[in-house]
Amino acid sequence: MTLSITGLILVMMFITGVVSLAFFEQEYERNMTAQQSDIVRYLAEDVDSALENIQEALVINAKALPATALSNPHAAQAFLETRTGLRRFFKNHLHIYGSDGHLIGTTQHHHHSTVETIADKNYFKETVKHARPFISDPTDHGYSKDQANIILTAPVTDKNGRVIAVMTGGFNLYEKNPLSRYTSVKLGKSGILRIISNN
Repeated sequence: MTLSITGLILVMMFITGVVSLAFFEQEYERNMTAQQSDIVRYLAEDVDSALENIQEALVINAKALPATALSNPHAAQAFLETRTGLRRFFKNHLHIYGSDGHLIGTTQHHHHSTVETIADKNYFKETVKHARPFISDPTDHGYSKDQANIILTAPVTDKNGRVIAVMTGGFNLYEKNPLSRYTSVKLGKSGILRIISNN
């Protein structure tokens, strides 16, 4: 009888231990998932904040664009060359386009053709249509064909709010850029972080 009771107690202890272990493993997994979700959410908000700050800087500079730069490529280039703060973010692209999408001016080292147009680009169309700044999905731009560039825009408007030009800045995702620091983030031992658009 004593052996039977002892055996029963041992079996019950074993079952209790297995159940408890399974419970704690599930709780651990839930806590880890929740923790990683919080990290990803924080990083997503940080990426949004970084892009918004850069875009705000572009908008502020677009408002300072002199009227002479709208019809004089040399004046446009001179203005862009003085935008040292912006050029720190936009190593590949810092341009001014007319409301028709044709290039007015760019920084000296880009050497774009004045026949270049972005009239067919969605980020340009949205900027002109809504008279609001826009951040593009990864796209090619100008001389950087077949590469993933993020293009930020800022409308230049007249006193009536009509878009008369668009200032753009962009960076290549394949090169060092404002989002590069996020590529080194590791989630656990083997987790990776990817930044994707809504599309």
